[in-house]
Amino acid sequence: MKLFLIILIFIISSCTGYKTANLNEKHIYCIKEVNINIPEPTLKDTATKYISDAVIESNNILECSEKTDRYINININSLNIYSVGYSPSQRANIYNAYISLSFILTDKSGNNILNKEIKEITEYTGTGLLSERERRYAIEEIFKLIKIRVISLLRM
Repeated sequence: MKLFLIILIFIISSCTGYKTANLNEKHIYCIKEVNINIPEPTLKDTATKYISDAVIESNNILECSEKTDRYINININSLNIYSVGYSPSQRANIYNAYISLSFILTDKSGNNILNKEIKEITEYTGTGLLSERERRYAIEEIFKLIKIRVISLLRM
């Protein structure tokens, strides 16, 4: 009877397609390129920072050396930041930010492992006193969302 139950559980679990993640498997990632065709001064630094954080938080290693087995390429296709609200002093204080980027993961040989387009939209509310800084904060808010998406992609 016990053998029958063990076999039944094995058959059911193998037929469901449930995939268990190997959490002990670590890869060594290198952010090879961040391509931006948008004249935004801090965009490349912000993208690199949050993608780096995503690699580390996904329990992997970030290192560009001969040990690297996976390379990350980011192509930022579009970024739109526009004000949707104004403070009593008529300064923009609410921003909507939309981004579309390609997340490309390759191996040492240059073969694509993953090519995913990520699109996110967020809203940032500030005081209206620091308009240019608040635009940059909106960019950081959107990359916080992208970081979460990249962590889930790297854990697959």
